[in-house]
Amino acid sequence: MLCSSINADFERTYRREVVAARSLASRGVAVARFHYRGTGNSDGHHTELTFDGMVDDAMSVLGWLRQEAGIAVPVVLGARWGALVAAATSRLSGFGPLALWEPVVEGTRYFREADRARAVRVLKEGASGQRSAEALDVELARYEEADVLGYPITRAFYDSAVERTLAREAGELSRAVLFVEIGSRGGLRPENARQVRRWEEMGFHVRTAQVEGRETWWFIGDRWEPEERRPLTLELARVTGDWILEHIRSGGWGG
Repeated sequence: MLCSSINADFERTYRREVVAARSLASRGVAVARFHYRGTGNSDGHHTELTFDGMVDDAMSVLGWLRQEAGIAVPVVLGARWGALVAAATSRLSGFGPLALWEPVVEGTRYFREADRARAVRVLKEGASGQRSAEALDVELARYEEADVLGYPITRAFYDSAVERTLAREAGELSRAVLFVEIGSRGGLRPENARQVRRWEEMGFHVRTAQVEGRETWWFIGDRWEPEERRPLTLELARVTGDWILEHIRSGGWGG
């Protein structure tokens, strides 16, 4: 099951998730993709979006996948913000295997990125009295909703999400994890390396991979990936599919 990200990340990873799902399906793996209520093509309004609601939606889809495909131990894949949702879903559903693409490690870090993106836009184009000149938490406290480069963030979502961390959402019971970082090869970034080390010390069986690419997550042009990004998309699908098929063929998720 694939847990998508949100806001600009949703658009950036959308095509990658489609390609990965099709690739997995072509290799005989049952896949479910979905949009959280209030996002994408789902019913609801963005003002209803909360972190707990996202996890509830993921759990519902996971239950449907188990029933329809007869999967006892499903893999939960999360991209960017979806990694936090995937980690929580994996924990709540029995600590099954977890695959992560460029995961958000801390909610606070994600919202700092949003603030920085707005600041860059203000410097580049001029604030002209826009509310975006204020810090995100200040604006949300005053107006209940903020605009980040065309993507709405509500106070309800912010309050439910800002203190979330990948470590807490995943829990402490060991399992198999695929941790994929998008960037230059040569070692994980410090925050990712710390998370991987912590899991390994707790007995998690972590496989790390680096897929070459350069991302500016909050700034996005076309919805679909341009030609030069396709190798990254295909590599994400390959790495993830190989990891899943390896464990299916071995009959377990020990490492």
